[in-house]
Amino acid sequence: MTKLKRNSPEARPHDTPTGPAAMATTNKKRPRLDLNAGDPRERKRGKSMFGLVLGTLNKAKVEDKERNASEAVGNPQCGIWPNAD
Repeated sequence: MTKLKRNSPEARPHDTPTGPAAMATTNKKRPRLDLNAGDPRERKRGKSMFGLVLGTLNKAKVEDKERNASEAVGNPQCGIWPNAD
């Protein structure tokens, strides 16, 4: 019985790279999509939906900042205390 080296591919058959980094090394080019060939309404719809998603993410980011700031006001570990006036 022969021992396999620890870093050899035979020793770790399930560790073969299959992700995007491995695909990048094969130098195959992805086909480009012709965005002008389709229906212009579809492109407009896609842009609109992307804008809605982006707006939702920005709104969530602002709300998260506000919530974190309000939680920090009464937290003695933060060193921020509300005014007693």
